[in-house]
Amino acid sequence: MWQKFVSLILGMLCLTACSPSPIKLALSLPDLNNPYFQTMANSAKEYCQSRGYQLVLIYNDGNSNSEFEQAVAAQQQGAQVLIIVPSKASGSVKTIQYANQANWPVISLDRNVNGGKVTQHISSDNYMGGKMAAEFLLAMTKQQGSLLELTGPSDISVTQDRSQGFADVLQAYQLPTSIKANAGFSQLQAQILTSEMLAQHRHISGIFAHNDEMALGAAAALPTPRSIAIIGFDGTQVGLSSIEQNIYDATLVQQPEVMITTAINSAVNIINGARPVAYLKIPLRLQTNLHH
Repeated sequence: MWQKFVSLILGMLCLTACSPSPIKLALSLPDLNNPYFQTMANSAKEYCQSRGYQLVLIYNDGNSNSEFEQAVAAQQQGAQVLIIVPSKASGSVKTIQYANQANWPVISLDRNVNGGKVTQHISSDNYMGGKMAAEFLLAMTKQQGSLLELTGPSDISVTQDRSQGFADVLQAYQLPTSIKANAGFSQLQAQILTSEMLAQHRHISGIFAHNDEMALGAAAALPTPRSIAIIGFDGTQVGLSSIEQNIYDATLVQQPEVMITTAINSAVNIINGARPVAYLKIPLRLQTNLHH
């Protein structure tokens, strides 16, 4: 009887002491005004809730200092893995280096960072996306006229990769380089800059916008609707709906839901002692209004 009682007490102690603490993850995003990152945040919250994981969401508004401070706070709150869309290619290095010094695993999403070591990087193939955008516009314009490229900030890796892919195709066809304007991923800025560029360059026949928000801005600036071919990037719900309504021509569809759920699964595997593959590419898909 005594032995049974001792066994019962030990069992109860083990249930208390040996129960694994819930998995806790940090997710750092640069811009919640962007529908692409809104989708990522909502998918992360839903997926973590369904799995019983705790999630610390960090919104840094593209500010690398805020990103660093909030990441440090999340790590001190017990987040076991940092999942991060770097705010800047160079500005985010200090956050990654802090994590490295603290032996805190990092998974980078969507954008690369210029220093420090990440355990895994998950993204679309942005370089290939730039090439796909160029091939689409050249087919639509029959290689006539000039191409306008509306980019994000130059110190973000996706801007660099998409531009490089776009430029490499133009070079392969021995065509002039694109006219570039940094619209900061902003719909309003894209509308203003497109109006200015159309006034300065009379022969623009196609526009590659580095996200769907800028594609919408470019479309709003056209003197005649659909008079210039436009392709966006991301495949947000707003972007796909705009293509459906023939507001602009096409977008390259990313899969932020797949990206973030894959990252969460990888983070759990890291916590459980696994070593994930260094780089995962999530496929892109071209969506055009020619399907309708």
